[in-house]
Parts: sequence; structure tokens; C-alpha cells
Amino acid sequence: YGIERAAKKCIRTGRRVDFGHIYFDRKGPFMRMGLPSGRHLHYCRPRIEDVKAPWGEIKPTITYESQNDRKQWVRETTHPGKLTENADQAISRDLLAHGMRLADRRGLDLRIHVHDQLVGLVPEDEAEAKLKVLIECMEEQPRWAKDLPLGSHGFISKVFMKD
Repeated sequence: YGIERAAKKCIRTGRRVDFGHIYFDRKGPFMRMGLPSGRHLHYCRPRIEDVKAPWGEIKPTITYESQNDRKQWVRETTHPGKLTENADQAISRDLLAHGMRLADRRGLDLRIHVHDQLVGLVPEDEAEAKLKVLIECMEEQPRWAKDLPLGSHGFISKVFMKD
């Protein structure tokens, strides 16, 4: 609920509100969630509106504009769990991108990524060594995540399989 309180305070005041390693601020029509990496998530024209919860209670709720699957602008609602999920997935994406850049610099031939899984192509006799390098790359902490414990694992396969 703390993340929701921080976002609501930002909407009400228009000022930056820090919450742990993230923050909320306003820039033009957007409330931005600032991530540890320096990247931002954007919520367009946020408001706090009274919305009826599924159990019938009327609650002050954060709403924002987004496009639906037909590219029409609609007002969405959010809640503490969704804000937390947005932050978690965005930070995870930034960590994955960091590891992928390191792997590229070390000469690994990454072909695809599926959510949290990377797939590279290597000669069979180099697979063990290259897997070790990839794990090192994924576990190297970016400067913006020095205190974050990172871990990864991998496996070798002749065909792609989701772990």
C-alpha cells in the first residue's frame, strides 16, 4: 500500500515522491515511475477517482489513460499490487537487458529471449564454457543495483525448451 500512497501523493501535489528505490514525479501529462536504472514508466493523465471495488466499497482509486487493443483511449484503474508488479517487471527487464549487453560485449551469440530466459547459439564443444560466461554476465550487478542479490542458472540443449 505504500507504493499506492506515494503515487497518490504525487498525483495530488505534482511533486516528486520517493518510495524505496523508486520514485514518482510529474512531467507534462504523465506521472512517471522512476526506476533504479534511470528509466521511467509513464501513466498518462493520472487522477484519483472514486471507484466501486468488486466487493461494493467505493474507494479513491488511481486511474490513468491508455490505449486498448483497438487503439482507442480508455481510462484504466490501478491498485497497489499492479503498481508493484509494474515496478518488479520493469526492474527485471532492466536487469535482463544489462546482462544481455554484457553477453554481447563478451562475444556471445544471443538469438532470442523469452520473458526471463535467454537463448544463445554456440558450437557444441564450447557450450559449457559459454554457459558459464552467460551466467557471469547475468549475475554481474549494474551500478544502479549494487545491493540487489542476483542469481541465475542455465542449461544446454540442442533445441529450445522453456525452463
